[in-house]
Amino acid sequence: MKNAKTFLEKRYNKDIEIEDAIHTALLTLKDGYEGQMTSTNIEVGVIGSDRIFKVLKPSEIRDYLEEVE
Repeated sequence: MKNAKTFLEKRYNKDIEIEDAIHTALLTLKDGYEGQMTSTNIEVGVIGSDRIFKVLKPSEIRDYLEEVE
């Protein structure tokens, strides 16, 4: 868990774009995840600039996972 925290601390900044934040979160999870992450065994939630919480659809998660592999 300490490695994940360090990874996030190095990559996060207050001006990070939402897509970059999602990629960073997925890369962090992937590092400590046992097995393969898929769009059906993880969930991703985001809070946009409009301050509304949204859970990504499996198809959206799949697209992000493909980008980080």
